[in-house]
Amino acid sequence: MKKFFIELFDFIFPPDFRNMQRKKLNRCYQNEKSVTAHVAEFIQIYSTIGLNDDQEKVVKIWNSFRGDIQQELYRDKLDPELSTWKEVVKAAERAEVLLKAGAKNNPSQNNSKSTQSQQGGSSQGNQNGSSSGRNNNTSRGGFESRGRGRRGRKNSAPRGVSFQTNAVHLPGNNKSSPPEKKMSAERRNEMLAKGLCFTCSEHGHVARDCPKSSTVKSKTKGKPPGSNTSQVASTSAVDNSLYEGTEVLETLRVGAILHDLLEVEEGGVPIQSSELQTMENFSFQHDDSPVNPIADECWQDERFGVCRLNDSEYIIFDHETNEEAMLEAKYLQCPEFKLGAWYTWRRMEALGLDPDAFPQDERFDIELGDALVDGACIWLGREARDPSRFEVEESGCGMLTIRDSILGVEVRLVKSKLLNEQFDLMAWCKAAFDAANATVGEPDLMSVPDTDFEWVSSESELEHFSESSSTPSGMPSLKSVSDTDSEASSTASDMPSLQSVSNSDAGSDVDDDPINYGTQAETWEDRLKLWEKATNENWDYSPQSSTEDLKIRTHLIGDLLGNAVAAYLEYMQPFPGNEDIWWSDERRERPRFTVTRISKDLYTVYDTFSEEITEMPVEYLRVPYFSLATYYAGLCAQRSEVRDYEPYELHREVIGELFADALQQYFAEVALEFPSFNDLSVSRVLREPDDLEGPDTFEINIPLEGRDIQEYIPEKDLMNPRLDMVK
Repeated sequence: MKKFFIELFDFIFPPDFRNMQRKKLNRCYQNEKSVTAHVAEFIQIYSTIGLNDDQEKVVKIWNSFRGDIQQELYRDKLDPELSTWKEVVKAAERAEVLLKAGAKNNPSQNNSKSTQSQQGGSSQGNQNGSSSGRNNNTSRGGFESRGRGRRGRKNSAPRGVSFQTNAVHLPGNNKSSPPEKKMSAERRNEMLAKGLCFTCSEHGHVARDCPKSSTVKSKTKGKPPGSNTSQVASTSAVDNSLYEGTEVLETLRVGAILHDLLEVEEGGVPIQSSELQTMENFSFQHDDSPVNPIADECWQDERFGVCRLNDSEYIIFDHETNEEAMLEAKYLQCPEFKLGAWYTWRRMEALGLDPDAFPQDERFDIELGDALVDGACIWLGREARDPSRFEVEESGCGMLTIRDSILGVEVRLVKSKLLNEQFDLMAWCKAAFDAANATVGEPDLMSVPDTDFEWVSSESELEHFSESSSTPSGMPSLKSVSDTDSEASSTASDMPSLQSVSNSDAGSDVDDDPINYGTQAETWEDRLKLWEKATNENWDYSPQSSTEDLKIRTHLIGDLLGNAVAAYLEYMQPFPGNEDIWWSDERRERPRFTVTRISKDLYTVYDTFSEEITEMPVEYLRVPYFSLATYYAGLCAQRSEVRDYEPYELHREVIGELFADALQQYFAEVALEFPSFNDLSVSRVLREPDDLEGPDTFEINIPLEGRDIQEYIPEKDLMNPRLDMVK
């Protein structure tokens, strides 16, 4: 059986299959195809190569788009080296819609272009026609036949003679016709075994269905191939030779087909099986790989696409009819607006039909209602794969109440947030419900048994909760040991902190002289204020919670690594582009960074100052000599277009054992309740030289009765925010 499958695999996928697909991918350009069709073809080819480099995939699809599409992508501030696949494809579809809308609004430019192309095509056709007339005056025997016609000469082309027009060349038996393709028996058997076409030597079809032999290219742009002539002769000798070597299947073997027996009573309306109707409308009208996936059920599950052109207009793109419809935004704000009836009227108007001549369908007589509320409910249900799980309703004062029927928790959201295209509703709800469930230890939102489940979010924007409703969602506070001003102003080495911060020169030296970072000068009091904010942000417990609830919550380990990154960046301020913000500015009183884990290998850093989102791979944070502040400062300088940027001395500090230090800080916080945890020490287990990739393993040293006991915990367990190290 093993040998059978190996030979079957070699038969279906020849040794040079991947190389052939790579060549095909290099020739895959958009040209006249739509973005949706081109992306579908690109994915089909790329998936057969087996490459794992996602960024290389983005670069290839970027370079395969038309020039005008690429121009719009650059205009949207995208970069093929930094943008994700989802961002590029979505922006390309939007660019295509905008270009079509712009072309309709400027018909004069299109007419001028088409006129020029027609003039160029006709002149070229005249030249080709004149040359073809000179080349085809002589028959096979070399005689010229005279008759009525221009200049008293009449050209007659016997059967089998090549005839060339200004649009298409048909093969014949003269010297200019290509020689017949002869094939040896060995070559024929080899191509039959590999399932190759005898004409183009490619997979997927036979010679009689080869697109290269059944299509003719026109030499006149904008016109079909062919020309008005009285005599055109062609030969099918080449095709006949290929057909003779093609094996024709007289029968087709099938595995099993079950037919349902329908009992039909005499009279009445005929009964037709819905399954057979579906097969008739779908299966027999579509091949496995349609050339144009638009409006094809094999490739597309949604018919409509909606894009906002500006604050007052939306454009609705119908993938089935390939038509656009402009819709004013004020209609969507009216709850009584009937969107289905409006679009039906527009379609009838486009088809030249009288709406009054057709009865009104009850399906379209439905009011829109509150589009934001209903749209949020539909989106949450679709992402959770349970349409009835969430309830969204307006609670007044511009607020929405989102209720989860499974977790039994409800949160409130500012309604105007839904008007922001960059707002990620699902990511916000996940963080909100997880924070609300921390008091009772409920499972995470959208949790599934599969440990490889990844929460994917290209753009994550999380709203900070107010102080009265904030609950812990991560590791305990990185508070300093003393709370008094005198003790807080001592050296940084007295503070239980991240080693990379506490051991830095800038953090340990106290100097009354201000440090100049660009525009604003910083004193040591400002740096100490940053430290206190970094160690205390986001960990204020709700005043409504009881003491017992507080003790239970402080044992949850939370997102150790994410909170450590946020605290580290908070301390390392300022960064290029925000040096002109005064230290007394109210924005500096609030947490600046929100670090969210969106997958097992990736974090996102949301900067409230610049409103930018930065991806932070976990593998970077595993490297002890990685300079996180220098890395982020370089990105800020690039976004702010700061030239000749030189990193600050403080930013050159490396992160060291960031994860181990965060876990050590967690033990220090737990030791306030259980003093024995103060004796625990954490270190990262060094890997072998041939095993430099993560994840890591951490060693916990436990002193017990005069001897040390070592316990090991993998990084995967420490990534679980519900882990309770006390239990």
